[in-house]
Amino acid sequence: MYKYTLDAKTIISKMKSQNYIYDKLSIFTNEKELNMAFKILDKMIRSAVLDLIKEQQEEKKPEEKPKEEKKPAEKEDKKPAKKKKAKVDIKGSLGRGRFLDFVQTAGTRVEQDAAGLLKDLGISSASGESDLDKVNNVLRQAVRNNSTMAAVYETPSFATVGDKKVLRMPVKTEAKEQINPRNAMKFVYWTLIAAEKGGLLVVENDVNFAKATDTDVPTLFSKQQSPN
Repeated sequence: MYKYTLDAKTIISKMKSQNYIYDKLSIFTNEKELNMAFKILDKMIRSAVLDLIKEQQEEKKPEEKPKEEKKPAEKEDKKPAKKKKAKVDIKGSLGRGRFLDFVQTAGTRVEQDAAGLLKDLGISSASGESDLDKVNNVLRQAVRNNSTMAAVYETPSFATVGDKKVLRMPVKTEAKEQINPRNAMKFVYWTLIAAEKGGLLVVENDVNFAKATDTDVPTLFSKQQSPN
């Protein structure tokens, strides 16, 4: 930034060295009057310089933008959490081990052609008031309409364990040598999953299998009333 440093004496000295300028000030009768005139001039120059600097500074100031009023944050509409879809579940009931070929084949068909498996098993509906009633209806149709199911399983029936209602589907005595409880349970499971995938079986609450280590008969219960 330029700083004004000249005083009156310096200006007088400078002007004396330039006679043509000094002569212009000959109206003053003596050097004292001339010196006084330069003091006044000095003040005027300083005042002018300060005004110019002030003007330049004001020009360089960025324009202040009007402050935007902050809008109150809009509350996000909280969507109700979707209820997890109930299903037939066999997790934790079977333990480890390989399944028989026909059981594995049933699982493959469920994934690739659930509708075709339902047709072969003769299952066309899943009626009933409770979830276990619907499961019972599906399995009864399979035993009644499919010769393989009829050869392996008894007709499903309800039983009571403690104060809980369960659905049992025993394996026929003559078939127990060919299929153990674990494989029998898994095939029943695939039958119900096919009905779910085919849109026939819809349960309100999860339906689970009792553990194969606890019973040798495929046994189902509603998750709301697990057996003791």
